[in-house]
Amino acid sequence: MNALQTIFGEGFRLLNPEWLLLWLLLPVLWLIARRKERASRAALRFSTVQPAQGAPRSWTVPGRHVVKLLRLIALAFLIFALARPQQGQSNKRVRAEGIAIALVVDCSGSMEHQDFKPNRLEAAKRVLEEFVDGRENDQICVVIYGNSSFVACPMTMDYDVLKDFVRRINFQMLGEQFTGKTAIGLGLAHALNQLQQTGAESKVAILLTDGKNNAGEEMPPLKAADLAKTLGVKVYTIGMGDPNARVQPQGFGFFQMTMQGSELDEELLAEIAQKTGGRYFRATNGEKLEEIYAAINKMEKKEFELPTFDSYDEKMGFWAALGLALLMLELLLGYTRFLKLP
Repeated sequence: MNALQTIFGEGFRLLNPEWLLLWLLLPVLWLIARRKERASRAALRFSTVQPAQGAPRSWTVPGRHVVKLLRLIALAFLIFALARPQQGQSNKRVRAEGIAIALVVDCSGSMEHQDFKPNRLEAAKRVLEEFVDGRENDQICVVIYGNSSFVACPMTMDYDVLKDFVRRINFQMLGEQFTGKTAIGLGLAHALNQLQQTGAESKVAILLTDGKNNAGEEMPPLKAADLAKTLGVKVYTIGMGDPNARVQPQGFGFFQMTMQGSELDEELLAEIAQKTGGRYFRATNGEKLEEIYAAINKMEKKEFELPTFDSYDEKMGFWAALGLALLMLELLLGYTRFLKLP
């Protein structure tokens, strides 16, 4: 089909290309016709052919083979017509509305703990990229938060750009290295603002944290949850961290700080999810975190109708008419100028 598009241009197609298999019979028909011609040659005895040897050879003799070739070409065109050649284009319209997803990621200092390898933030970023790879036709944004919050990547359907922004997330974006401030409500509020700017039918926020809310007093988490419920946004919450792990984040070069896990307000996260119709998950290691995002990925799949609009002009009539015209020409020449008498 690519070869035909090279010849006839983009947008060319054959609706029933299987008919082209009949082209394989054309050489066989040519051989049969040639054999039949040899078998039917007249055999008249002459006492001598010397007087005719010097006579000029008529151009109609080789021309008869050209006339027979016209019949094969005509049959080839008729077979091509049966394959339903068409010229045009097919347009598939993808609905942009559907699911809008806000990935809300904790970037507070405790996310540098190394119970996840190489640390919690890097493990989360890797899983977020895998999550994005599993989506199609969804609008996705990334919001990060610590003692403050901002949009790391606005709503987009360009997943390569989105993953590039995810890879660039670091503690310095919020000045969060070794600070314990976590404004969960503020991060969720920024996500809701992004989600409201879409025309999506379904809106989801996936909020990940390893601590408790201790910043952003202007937007308490439950107030943000009530707002999400009012706006029809479902919030999935993920608590990250192994409470039994002893971790040693890097210090400032002259000391190390040893901490026992991190504080996690699971009751708050569960209440946020319950208020908005979502679910709360607990990830105690990297494998569990992958399973959680995979589960959310499956739960938030939406069937899309992708209507295809075909705009093709039928070319069958042209090729059929061309084949019939060549057949008529072959008959006309065969019974007039190229008529062969015994």
